[in-house]
Amino acid sequence: IAKRASKHWEAFRVFSAHGFKWWVLPTLSFYYGLPTTLLEEETESGVLQFRGKDAQECEEFISAVMKHAHDQGKLRDDEWIADLVATCMTHDALRWWSALDEEYQASWKKLRQAMFYRYQPKFYGKSGEEAEEFVHAVRRRARDVGKQKDGEWITTIVYDCFVGDALRWYLSLDSRVRGDWEMLQVAILVQWPREGGFDLSLKCV
Repeated sequence: IAKRASKHWEAFRVFSAHGFKWWVLPTLSFYYGLPTTLLEEETESGVLQFRGKDAQECEEFISAVMKHAHDQGKLRDDEWIADLVATCMTHDALRWWSALDEEYQASWKKLRQAMFYRYQPKFYGKSGEEAEEFVHAVRRRARDVGKQKDGEWITTIVYDCFVGDALRWYLSLDSRVRGDWEMLQVAILVQWPREGGFDLSLKCV
């Protein structure tokens, strides 16, 4: 249902913003078979929109969705939230969502995990502070999904996180370092030290 309605959701937003909600809302509800209450609740929230920009936007969007679902008494309604989120996808996120299998589109639990996998924190190698924030973000993500002791899972996740100079550096590393998160995170902090911070050293044989 939400997949069919999302195609013209931007039009609904525009018409509603210009005072035509009284006409567009019943029309979309009838034509797409989508509950009027669902459309009203999403519009009234005013913040539920996801463009697929980066990891930060992803986390903020998921947090907003969870809060909205809680306010509507639907926090445990997996399908209801999935339908709601479908109407919030725009731009690159809409293209990505449209390519997902139906089982992920229909389940908020599965969709949420897919979003976390898709929108990982990026590391550009600009400073020691950025390096610390990246390592912390990866460790926190692994902890949140119960994978903090699964080094292989973590190295698979960070594989796509390096950008620019950081990517060139990452690819120059020994494969043993790239495949061992304990070694990799130390290597990152050694390569990008923080001014006045603790001096780390790494020796790979």
